[in-house]
Amino acid sequence: MKLENLFIEKLHGIYNYDVDFNEDITFLYGSNGCGKTTILNIVTSIVTGKIYELFFYDFKIIKLKYSNNDNVDVIEIKRKQDDKNRLKIIFEGRNETISKLDNLNFQSSRRKILLKEYFHENNILKDISRLFNYVYLPLSRSAYVDPIRSSRKNFWIEEEEIEEELYVTKDASLTRVQELIVNKILTINNEVNRLNNNFRDKILKTSINIYSEKKNFSDMMNEIENSNEEKILEIQESYLNIMTNLKLINEREIEKYNNFFSSYIKKYEQITDENDGKVKHFPINLVLQYSEISKIRKVVELAQQMEKDKKQAEKPLELFCSTLNSFLSRPGDIDSKNIIIETIGQPGVYFKIPNNQNKLSVQKLSSGEKQLIIFFANLIFGVNDRKNGIFIVDEPELSLHLTWQKLFIEQTLKINNNIQLIFATHSPEIVGRHRDKMYKLEKVLGE
Repeated sequence: MKLENLFIEKLHGIYNYDVDFNEDITFLYGSNGCGKTTILNIVTSIVTGKIYELFFYDFKIIKLKYSNNDNVDVIEIKRKQDDKNRLKIIFEGRNETISKLDNLNFQSSRRKILLKEYFHENNILKDISRLFNYVYLPLSRSAYVDPIRSSRKNFWIEEEEIEEELYVTKDASLTRVQELIVNKILTINNEVNRLNNNFRDKILKTSINIYSEKKNFSDMMNEIENSNEEKILEIQESYLNIMTNLKLINEREIEKYNNFFSSYIKKYEQITDENDGKVKHFPINLVLQYSEISKIRKVVELAQQMEKDKKQAEKPLELFCSTLNSFLSRPGDIDSKNIIIETIGQPGVYFKIPNNQNKLSVQKLSSGEKQLIIFFANLIFGVNDRKNGIFIVDEPELSLHLTWQKLFIEQTLKINNNIQLIFATHSPEIVGRHRDKMYKLEKVLGE
């Protein structure tokens, strides 16, 4: 789901806004007080289903146009002029009214109960929130990621648990980023364990000839003729490495396999013409041995596919580290830092410095370095990369050196082609060569 346009009539009773969003990246810019942060907050209130927050604004109509592939739709919110405590919502053919939610100044637990009941009574809010794969980093950088909810379809709202609004320090945001990363590590470890178990099952099927393919004698002869000692040795090495790493083979069995492959290669050489390298005849015992090698090769192919699947599962962790290190790692520089992720022991994100192999807490990083970690952790781990997502940041240039600002967008665009990026910024360095993606935010006096 992507955002296309936001139209607001009579915001604060005075101003009209008509904001277009690009499909890939949009830079909202304008003078101080033009309403950039307000626009981002209003968009967030709509796509998270927290439309009750719009009671804090005076407006006549808000329309948010969004698209999914070729389908375009609009969420329309109208402020009832005769009753300021009610909002009319028009969404997917439904026309419903919600009432103002009062008494939200309770302690956290009581507030959660009220919100849960409110969403239960107004299903339209839940339905809106489930449309969007969305993360917003406000100036406070307080985007909170619940480790349980982040694995669900919807990032912000679920009926059984409503997230409370929190305005926290950057260090607290960093702590929550650690929670997000640890949750991702646990998810990856579970996926890797599943892949290992599936692989073991397939090995067993292969060993009892259920999983192997049946070949006729002619096919077998063609394979033998097209094989050579180098290919056979490669299969041998790969297979023994796989079985050893999985602890499915002992030293005695390794010796038996080595003897088996040596025997096959010796027989193969005996039946191969010394002049043209072609096989002269096909002894039955050689064919039977090759049949076993064919099964072993199948195991190797399964293992290679499993390793690809593992790397795909672990890709977000590698992407996070490589992206951060493109900013922080400077070989030969005393201030160089290397971001690492520990997946065992005490899992989480850490950093190392030159001439010191101890892992250090990211809480010891500078303000700008923490900004980078918070930003890219939310982008890589907070947005579901398997579906179109929206990632919005208010003033991404905060605390970033000019050199980093110039690198920032290029690195961001490499991460996920499915993400629509929306930034509110004052920095021309952040924009870089993407000036065609800038949108000047202007408020127009309404009639």
